[in-house]
Amino acid sequence: MKTTFTLFVILLSMTFANSQNLELPFYDDFEESIQQDATFLNWTTENLKGWHYWHIVPGQHMRFENNDADQDDWLITKAINTGDADSLVIKFNYLYNFNGTKPRLFYTSEYTGNAQNNNWIEISYELGENTEQWYSSGELIIKAPESLVWLAFHSDQKANQGIYFLLDNFSVSKYDPVRTIKAGETEHFEFYTDNEANTDFWFELKDALENSFQKYCGIWNIQGKEDYIDKDIKTKIYYFDKSNIPYVSESTPVIKSGFFDRETKSIYLSPLNTTEKQDYYGSLEGLAINTFAGYAKKHQLSREQNGFDGLPNYFVEGFGLYEQGFRPRLDSIIKAREEHPYDFTHEDLDIMDVFSSTYEKDIIVSYVEAQIVGLLDYNGTAPYGSHIPRWNKHLIHFYDTTDVVRIKKYASNENFDIYCSARDTMFIDSFFVWLERPRQFYIDSFQIEVNRKFTLIIYFDEKTGMDMTGYDNWNGGAGGMNISPHHFGFGIYDRYNGLLAHEFGHVYNSVMAPEMPFGFYHEGMAELSNLIQTGDEHLDSYWEIDYVFNYYLDKHGREPTLEEIINNPHAGQPGLEYGIDCYFFGFAFMCYLRNTEGLLKMKEFFTSGLDFNVFEMSYAEIEQGYIDYLKYLNTLRDFNSPTLVINTGITLQPWTSTIITTSNLHATDEEVTDENLHFIMRKAPEHGHLEKVNNPGIPVFKFTEKDLKDNQIKYVNNSSISTSDSFTFKLTDRTFIIDYQAFTINISTSTAILDLPENNYDLQVFPNPINSNSRIEFTLKNTENVELAIFDIQGRKISNILNKNLNAGNHAYPVGKYLTKKGVYLCRFKIKNNISTAKLIVY
Repeated sequence: MKTTFTLFVILLSMTFANSQNLELPFYDDFEESIQQDATFLNWTTENLKGWHYWHIVPGQHMRFENNDADQDDWLITKAINTGDADSLVIKFNYLYNFNGTKPRLFYTSEYTGNAQNNNWIEISYELGENTEQWYSSGELIIKAPESLVWLAFHSDQKANQGIYFLLDNFSVSKYDPVRTIKAGETEHFEFYTDNEANTDFWFELKDALENSFQKYCGIWNIQGKEDYIDKDIKTKIYYFDKSNIPYVSESTPVIKSGFFDRETKSIYLSPLNTTEKQDYYGSLEGLAINTFAGYAKKHQLSREQNGFDGLPNYFVEGFGLYEQGFRPRLDSIIKAREEHPYDFTHEDLDIMDVFSSTYEKDIIVSYVEAQIVGLLDYNGTAPYGSHIPRWNKHLIHFYDTTDVVRIKKYASNENFDIYCSARDTMFIDSFFVWLERPRQFYIDSFQIEVNRKFTLIIYFDEKTGMDMTGYDNWNGGAGGMNISPHHFGFGIYDRYNGLLAHEFGHVYNSVMAPEMPFGFYHEGMAELSNLIQTGDEHLDSYWEIDYVFNYYLDKHGREPTLEEIINNPHAGQPGLEYGIDCYFFGFAFMCYLRNTEGLLKMKEFFTSGLDFNVFEMSYAEIEQGYIDYLKYLNTLRDFNSPTLVINTGITLQPWTSTIITTSNLHATDEEVTDENLHFIMRKAPEHGHLEKVNNPGIPVFKFTEKDLKDNQIKYVNNSSISTSDSFTFKLTDRTFIIDYQAFTINISTSTAILDLPENNYDLQVFPNPINSNSRIEFTLKNTENVELAIFDIQGRKISNILNKNLNAGNHAYPVGKYLTKKGVYLCRFKIKNNISTAKLIVY
């Protein structure tokens, strides 16, 4: 009687189960699953210890929670009708946390409603290497299944020995092994297809994929780190019918045609057999570039984020589209801004997936573009972090503005892309020249060349630069080569070459040695790049040596140590209120290392993580040698400033300006006429690496009549650096302002022929060095419009003191309140066409 009853219960259970059978293909992304009394839409649960730990996170995934109690918890599918399937393939995605025992996976054809009494067969699967990361189980095969199959996850851990486990996109489908035909191979790829008629497909892809591979290795091959793409393995490219691709599910967008699995190093491409797919990807080559880009990005993030590579779909698609050459369309971005007037957020992006005809495609690609262009590097691109605010500014300045001020790529060559507005295209030719010089210096001197382009962005004004970078006082920098020419110091033609060399130094240093600390080391190396471009040796910063050494002698009874100069621990203390200038002292350290150890040893030092053991000298010897070098530089202060003689009538001292016209030139040399400007160095500097050079190398910007257009001067490619004691260039009928600052000669845009004005203002600053009572005093003989402004030593405007008409007489204006940080500043006094500059020192 007991046996008969037991059989009846089993038959009744099977009959009940069969009434709710699931059909192939079975797929559950837990979007519609409902949990009621521990019962799910497609699943049942059993817990032999009386508590259920499987839960659904509504609309997301299934979750199993580890607990401080022993567990014997089952999650079981309802019966799956296998039909005529010879084999089944099971796939699912999972994420886990904690290092413990994973849920085991089983199947059976005899589920009776009691998991403990069943004959379960285990299906092996492996956990990924890293926690908090989604993985794919890959294809798990069941051969020769019965007509009904139940699948189950079982957690039978002891207390606190399990793992936190998320389950998603669980699928079971009929498995018909795809016939795979090898079509060909290249150095880094193998190509396969499922169709004899498609064996030539790889000829269309091989060059583009190899180029992409080399590009990503070139962009991301950073010293001291592993490559993003492993050069020792080959990626498999499968060109399959979409139905044969294992990563396609019911939720896969119809238009999506490319897939990849970084773990198995596999990329799957499907034919572009509809107009919509062709419009989206352009061609099979475009599809391959698109898909490989996402695959490469996964490699990058996995390395940078300790194995985490959870890219959201929108970012994979946006990055792939950008790499295949799609660029946001102006009208589409404008429409998006109109329909979405407030700033975009991560939540706005998360709802985007694969897109074709809507502006979402343009929006998401602009998000990627803003990072690649704005951050000046592929290395920083990511779907998280602080990129959102900068991207919203990018949309404004690159799209939602007029054609005159809109920033876009205006010029490109083999090594550089230049972005600017239409107003600044006049600078492009010279910028290419000035960028190439420091690039070649780094390649030749440090013997490292990265196969990549560099980007320069020119922002028209300070506000745009601050919008895009977040700086509150700005003329260059922000992670790479950004400059704002119309905000630079003493006029739009002043010291571009040095600024570009400095910012290029930052960019290249980040590639050569990404762990190089910012501050002393980074700024010092960037200023070394500036030296190579301009010959600027920071002569006006030598006074800072006394400032720093006197503090340590007064307060500590000794000279500063190298570590103190690098780390600046006493900044803010009385006597050292504003710390140690990392630009000058870092620059001096790089010059010292270059002279004593050589550039290649410096490269080894930085790429080894600042290991002083790479040098021939000991740390103590380097420290003492650097301190002695600083003291030597201090002895040169105020003793070797050369003077500049223009023809025979006018002499300029450093940091002074005057106006030269054809009417006030007085040549006596037969080789010099009134049509030429002739310059002679009266004294050669005798310091640093220039000890045996007669002329320090004065940048001379050459212009001719044809270069003057619309009252603007255009830099031309024949700019040169003088290396002799004297030099000449042709004078047009325009007025020239000679501004002898850091050995630079500039030219004004004035068209009038003016006589040299008499000095009628007697500009004085007292007391100087500056304190809270310091005043700028001057006398006017006539009513004049007077402009007074203060700049820092880098040429950044600190403050506008005055810009208005003043009557004849004596005038005085306070200056101390504008200068609160130590350093050297410049006060520019301007009336009509006469400019004078006074140096201000704050201790």
